[in-house]
Amino acid sequence: MVNRFPFLSDSDEYHKAVKYGEILVKKAKELLKQGEYKQVVNIADILKQFPMFKEETEELKRKAKILLEFHRILATKDLNLIEKFVKEHSFLEDVEDYQNIEKEWRDKFQECEVYAAKGEVLEILEQLQNYMDVKEKRIKIGQLIRSAYLQQIISLLAKALKGQDVTKCFEASVKNYIKIFGYDMEISDLIEKAKRLKLEINLENVPEGDLTKWHLYKLPEKIWEEIE
Repeated sequence: MVNRFPFLSDSDEYHKAVKYGEILVKKAKELLKQGEYKQVVNIADILKQFPMFKEETEELKRKAKILLEFHRILATKDLNLIEKFVKEHSFLEDVEDYQNIEKEWRDKFQECEVYAAKGEVLEILEQLQNYMDVKEKRIKIGQLIRSAYLQQIISLLAKALKGQDVTKCFEASVKNYIKIFGYDMEISDLIEKAKRLKLEINLENVPEGDLTKWHLYKLPEKIWEEIE
């Protein structure tokens, strides 16, 4: 109407309408911060009558609907689904509920770094089992497990340095490591150190795994034990 009749923009009624619309927009923003998403949607529907706030109103309504769905997903406690949804809507990274989830993950991961340094594989798996379905986190868990197994292999070399016969365990360890994680610089370095300690092992026909697929195995507590 105002576009067709510009003189209307000078009327008291128009200014009152704009003022009322501004109040509604401000209220909607406050409600969005407070988590009252359904009320935001209701206000946005009222604001359809105010074309001057169209873009702002549509954005508020869009975010409110996304947040409503996000809280429904949060209630399922499906971490994989939560992670996927946040990736689709990056502004959710700033939502307190998601930040709390990430903080819990970081805290547990840091705790498991201590376990990895001590070669305690089962403790890592137990602490982080709820994150196994989240691909990005699963790879990080795999890196921790790999570090823990490397510590176990290093402990075998320390025993060999003291004169203990660990050849059988060392060979089984290296084969299992390669089968789970593949042949990398870390295991290569340990194999070279073993050679200097006169530990000769046979690595013929050992299938090579991949860090992205480590979770497909039933992992043993010790890397030299049988894997499934």
